[in-house]
Amino acid sequence: MIPATRRVVNRSPSHTVRLIHLSHLQSAPIEAESSLERDFVHVAALFPFTRAIQHQPFKLVWDDASYTPDFLLTFKDASRLVVEVKPLDKVPGYEELFGRAAEKLKSHKLPFLIAQDTQIRQQQRASNALEIRRYAKTSYSASVCNDAMLMVSSNPSGVKLPGAKDPCPFPRTVFLHLVSRRLLALSSSLDIGPKALVFPINEAEEESHAIQFASWFDAEIR
Repeated sequence: MIPATRRVVNRSPSHTVRLIHLSHLQSAPIEAESSLERDFVHVAALFPFTRAIQHQPFKLVWDDASYTPDFLLTFKDASRLVVEVKPLDKVPGYEELFGRAAEKLKSHKLPFLIAQDTQIRQQQRASNALEIRRYAKTSYSASVCNDAMLMVSSNPSGVKLPGAKDPCPFPRTVFLHLVSRRLLALSSSLDIGPKALVFPINEAEEESHAIQFASWFDAEIR
């Protein structure tokens, strides 16, 4: 592996680059070259154990080819995951390259995952993630946040995300704020509809957070 030399940001009118600022996750903005990459970032940022998302982190080089993955995710337990974001209908054309990349990454003890549009956007997951992001900038007192988290932690099977007319000591926005800050969790679909539940974060799993992310994301490690 060598550091990626390709710069994503340029001023070409035909090439739109998005800088995603998630200051509650990390200080550096995250680059996205497409709306699908943007949607992946918003979804991945809500996995409870995500700690950093780096775009185009390095280049893999062979004698006859090279490959720069889209993202490197780093998790709370220091495990890492290399991610390629690709529409499902484009994946077959890259299978040989992705297979070679997966083998090379194994030698560096890095798991490799293909994040497809069907997974990123399933059940409105990406649009829900974008909606939840709005609440990361809201502010509530420490006592309100702690009390809301205590309420949820006392109900490991989940607490209904309250609607406007539901009786609840805390407004819906408090729970969404805590989800955006990865202090509480939703289902892996990021459902925020009328029947949605909010859960305490389970840190008892023995598998690495990278492996847990793949399961949560509904994708397989290569």
